[in-house]
Amino acid sequence: MRYRLYGLEVASDLPLDGAAPGDPALSPDVQIVRAPDLPVTRALTDAIVRDGEAVLFSVASVARYRISGGQRIDVAVGAGADPDAVGLFLTGTAIGLLLQQRGMLVLHANALARDGRALAVLGPSGAGKSTLAARLVQAGFDLLADDVVAIGRGDDGRTPLALPGFARMRLWGEAATALGIDPVALAPVRAQADKYVVPTEQAARSAVPLAAIYILERADALAPPGFVRLRGSEAVAALMANSYRGQYLALTEAERAHFGACVALARSVPVHRWSRPWGHGEGAAQTDALIAHFATLERPDPD
Repeated sequence: MRYRLYGLEVASDLPLDGAAPGDPALSPDVQIVRAPDLPVTRALTDAIVRDGEAVLFSVASVARYRISGGQRIDVAVGAGADPDAVGLFLTGTAIGLLLQQRGMLVLHANALARDGRALAVLGPSGAGKSTLAARLVQAGFDLLADDVVAIGRGDDGRTPLALPGFARMRLWGEAATALGIDPVALAPVRAQADKYVVPTEQAARSAVPLAAIYILERADALAPPGFVRLRGSEAVAALMANSYRGQYLALTEAERAHFGACVALARSVPVHRWSRPWGHGEGAAQTDALIAHFATLERPDPD
């Protein structure tokens, strides 16, 4: 099967639901191969470790993934493993690590686009990134990527681009219900999970210039609701803190390049901390506030 994903041509033995179709006439940049077994140099259970020149990611009772040189992922599926769980970790952590091996800046974020401009929403798990992304799609934005956002560069070598990932979001049942989406009609991300795959045809399939970055934060007495522009080292630190699987950058030998990419991104794209109350009650109003703020950023505001 051939796919187009994060600007790469991918040949895969396993389905990559939500990825754009690829071109069989092109040589693949990445191969995903189903392997009968993956011998390892050390005992593991649930872990991500360096394994020779590769990175080995193992999930007990699901699969073992070997990510090599930014070009190949070998997948040894466990006996009786849930196929949805195999795909969940393949399209998340395994591909995220591969993109890091290729030297890409990978953020734990959602990216959406409208009128030729993209925004990225960063934040920890549970901050509401996917719920906000779904609301923005309902408001007319195109989804670029959910959870794993890779940043590339334009032909000029300077313009940051949000690269298209999977045309789907993953929402908790409560969030889907709050958005008027019936979870019963959705596939769970893995067996017996209350989190669901929400596919969308409203997705961008080409890279879009990144015009703004928003860091989600819970509003409190020290951080009242609103947008605050971060600059310099504070902006860089916020990007570093929201790197995708940042604790494993050393395994992909990408630490120095990643830091440099965060510095360059903070210099070229405005980074805002967005403090807001948690929960679904004010979701529509918060989405309107973000859209209004984004509309004021006609072009990057250089330092």
